[in-house]
Amino acid sequence: MESLRSVLGAGLLQRIEKELGPESTLRLLWPHLVGAQLAAHTKLKAIRGGALIVAVPDRGWRRSLGALDRMILDAVNRWSGEHAYGAVEFVEDPQMPRPAKIARTARRRPLPELDFDTAMISDPELRAAFENSARKYLARPVPGATANEMKGENAAAKKASSH
Repeated sequence: MESLRSVLGAGLLQRIEKELGPESTLRLLWPHLVGAQLAAHTKLKAIRGGALIVAVPDRGWRRSLGALDRMILDAVNRWSGEHAYGAVEFVEDPQMPRPAKIARTARRRPLPELDFDTAMISDPELRAAFENSARKYLARPVPGATANEMKGENAAAKKASSH
């Protein structure tokens, strides 16, 4: 990947930095420097001394991004050249939009029908709990099997039980 300096030219970046100042220039370039996905959940809030103050939506993001501080510093320092930053401080900003939670039900596959009789379990609640648990177990991915193989096995099992 080409560097931003080589694409825009050092002269243009120097003019932008002179016009905006180092902090505003870094804010403008933040998505390019840290990547679009990380930039969607972070924001350069300030530069204090040699530290980048980076806003995150919540404590969970603050904890998980702690391991990426060296990567962020490397990316910013590679671009900045003359300005050397030595630390990243993550701060929670309640004004930042929180990432949407992924609905677990949206990703679930329908549970398979059971191909065995559970009528021998006389307690209806216990039978329902067993059937639900069995469906979840049978719906799990099998290590090393492809989705088509799993479909084929399920179809073969149904066909065999119907005869």
